[in-house]
Amino acid sequence: MKAINLDDVLINFNHQIRLNPDQLKAWFVERPSSPRSALGRWLRAQKKQTTAQKIIFIGHRGSGKSTELAKLAEELQDEFLIVQLDVLESTGRTDLALEDLMLVLFTRVFRKGSDEGWIQPPLTAQLSDRWQQLYNWFTRVVAGLTLGASSAEKTFGASLKLGIVELEAEVRQSAEAREAIHRELSFRMTELLGHLNWVIEQAENTGQKPLLIIIEGLDKVDLEAARRIFLDRFATLNAPQAYIIFTCPSALRYSEDFEQIRQQFSRVEILPNIPPKQRSGRLDKEDWKHCAR
Repeated sequence: MKAINLDDVLINFNHQIRLNPDQLKAWFVERPSSPRSALGRWLRAQKKQTTAQKIIFIGHRGSGKSTELAKLAEELQDEFLIVQLDVLESTGRTDLALEDLMLVLFTRVFRKGSDEGWIQPPLTAQLSDRWQQLYNWFTRVVAGLTLGASSAEKTFGASLKLGIVELEAEVRQSAEAREAIHRELSFRMTELLGHLNWVIEQAENTGQKPLLIIIEGLDKVDLEAARRIFLDRFATLNAPQAYIIFTCPSALRYSEDFEQIRQQFSRVEILPNIPPKQRSGRLDKEDWKHCAR
């Protein structure tokens, strides 16, 4: 139920919590200044391209980025396989490193693909050498967990998914585990990307749609961490063979590095705040109407 007075607004409004699908239907308000519709049309047109595009989506905190991206995902769900993730929620780290981001990307794509049936590992270990390679690499290089041998009763998919769940919990709780994984992945990023792209390929072949990954939380990381990821390590960001939308700190937009960063991405979209007043100081009646809705 929508708010009908200020008390209802204060009770219901929390800009730090994104709307779930049911809330989105009840509360979403179309904004004429949003780049969402244009971005959606562009992504539909880009489906014919052979190279998956990378996009930056920028907006101040509380401006409605999560809501607009959730609406975009809803509008594109019939044409893309959608994976949404919040890297800050997954890691709990504002001093994010690229290794954190790429590991979260791999684990979330695999988990989502498994849950939705896009990724269908073989019933037994003997049916696929490629699944054996992925399983062995994850348990030996990344997780360092004793998951037990795969069998007909315990498939590669189930074993790998269990390991991913355990790994995510351990990385979030243990700085030591996180640093150990950093050391390994810093030397094995090419291997991680190879496995990630193979998983993406399996998902797209089964789902018969291109994959669109929406990564939130990057707008809340430290500025220096964001600069290292978006500027220094762009080649790695560009390596996953999927369409990806990255949020980005507003502060980075105003830095001297942003023009160089902009040139490396296919598209940069900026979500402006709703201005209740014009530059002259007069109230903007149309924007006030949107706020009231």
